[in-house]
Order: sequence, then structure tokens, then C-alpha cells
Amino acid sequence: MYKIPEELKKKIFFVIPTYNEEKTIERVIKELHKEGFKNLIIVDDGSKDKTSKNVLENQKEGLILLIHPINRGQGAALKTGIDYCIRQKECKYIVTFDSDGQHRLSDLPKFIEPLEKKQCEMVLGSRFLDKDTKKNIPLKKIILLKGAILVTFFLSRKWFTDTHNGYRVMTKEIAKKIEISMDGFEHASEILDEIVKKQIIYKEVPVYIDYTDYSKKKGQKITNSINILTKMILKK
Repeated sequence: MYKIPEELKKKIFFVIPTYNEEKTIERVIKELHKEGFKNLIIVDDGSKDKTSKNVLENQKEGLILLIHPINRGQGAALKTGIDYCIRQKECKYIVTFDSDGQHRLSDLPKFIEPLEKKQCEMVLGSRFLDKDTKKNIPLKKIILLKGAILVTFFLSRKWFTDTHNGYRVMTKEIAKKIEISMDGFEHASEILDEIVKKQIIYKEVPVYIDYTDYSKKKGQKITNSINILTKMILKK
């Protein structure tokens, strides 16, 4: 199994958008730092709780806290974090990583290995590539995600197996090419659209998503999915 070299870890930057995640952000930071990842870019998107306070109390080497004074949306938070990473000379890869504890750091080598072998320029996480990784997906979530896959195919004419997975890794050069203009959750569809338009070489890898009562409560609702679809159609 591929193991990420310690020297390479210094060139991997995590962009972690967060909004009212005072209950989970501390654990996410500690896990990443414990495994040797120090370039953590936390973007507090106008939280009304103690998210920023908890980040500052866990201040560690390499950790950067960027704050939006008002809540703009996950897409805007990702753009803020990615733009910061692009300006860092030592950055090689940019990881987009959730702040609610759903993503497993143990999956990261599956992203980095094909990039290091020059097999692709960007790697996308997918819940539907492996029977084990899709076991714990709630039925309502499966219906929403499958619908999103069909919509994305209709809009982009490209078949992605998981269109709204926030776990992705890209080279800094590719990050410069991807334009995120949509502030909300629709950014996930927009990124896939950019992959198709810019002819970016990508690969999908299976990932586990850890659904908890907490994360499911904060997840997207059907009405929000309809809004995303509407905005993407209008953009076209």
C-alpha cells in the first residue's frame, strides 16, 4: 500500500471550509496534525458559534485561519482557501477536506499515489466505486446523489460516479485553471463542469464517508438540491 513520504506531506495543503463546526473542528485539526500534515487552511465562513475560537485555541505550526465576516457559502469558502494555497510557493497539492469529520485521512494515499505517478492531474473521491464504501450511505442520500449524477451527465455529457463528494485533491497548476464562481453547494457541480471544459485529466477513487447523526442533520435537503439544479441550468 502506498505511503505518503514525510517530505511530501510538507507540500500538501488542506483547505477546510467550516461553518458552525465548533463540535468537530478541533478533532479534525488534531488528527491531521498528528499524522504530520501541518498546512491546514481553515476558512470560517461567518460562523456564529465558537468555531474560530476553537481553531485559535488549537493553533499549531502551519495552521492558517481565514475568516469571512458573513456566511457566503461553501463554494466561496473553498475559493478563498484555494486562492491562498495557490500563492504559497511550497504548495504542490491541494486537498479539499470536510470539517465535520466525515472524511477519512486514511483514504488520502489513494489520491496522492496516482498524482505522484503522473497518471492524472486531479483525483475525485467517490462513494459508489466500491461495494464497501457505499454500504453506510443513507437511502435518502443515495436517491439525491444518483439524481445529481444524472443531472451532471445531462449538463456536461460526462459520467461521474459521485458528483457531490467534497473529498478531492488537485495539483496547484490545475487549481489555477479551475474557476469557482458559485458561492453555495452548487460549486461541486461547477468544479466537474470545469474539469470537462478545461479537459483536465482526472481519476475517481473509492472513499468512505462516515455519516453520523450530527453530519446527517447538517446535510443537504431535497429543496437545496433543486436549487442547485436550477442554478446550474441557468448558468448554462
